[in-house]
Amino acid sequence: MEQYIVNGKVFLDGSFQEKTIGVEGGCIRILPKDADLEGGAKVYDAEGKKVVPGFLDIHTHGAVGVDVNAATAEELGKIGHFRATQGTTSWLCSDTFAPPSKSASFGRIRMHPPSTPIVFS
Repeated sequence: MEQYIVNGKVFLDGSFQEKTIGVEGGCIRILPKDADLEGGAKVYDAEGKKVVPGFLDIHTHGAVGVDVNAATAEELGKIGHFRATQGTTSWLCSDTFAPPSKSASFGRIRMHPPSTPIVFS
C-alpha cells in the first residue's frame, strides 16, 4: 500500500466502524483495524475522527463569493478547491437559466481531487 488512514471510524455499511484504510494505485481497501502496515507508506492518523466517502453536490450556484453564472475558469477553480477542502469530490453547476455567454467557462475547466485524503472530525 502507498497510504494508510489509521485509528479513524470508517463509514461502512451504514455505520461507523473501527477499520484501517489502505490506498494503492488509486484503489481503496478496507482492512482490519489492526492490519500490519507496509514500511515506507504514508500514514494519516485519524484518531478521534470519522472517515467518510467524498460527497457529491448536484446543485450549486457558487461558493466563496463566486456565482457560477458569471464565473471565469479561474473562479470555478476557486470554488472547486474550496469544495474539495470540505469533502465534496464532485459538483454540478446549476446554471439552467444562464445564457451561453455566461456559462462558456464551464467547458474549459477540469478539477482534480486534493492529493491527500480528507478526514472529518
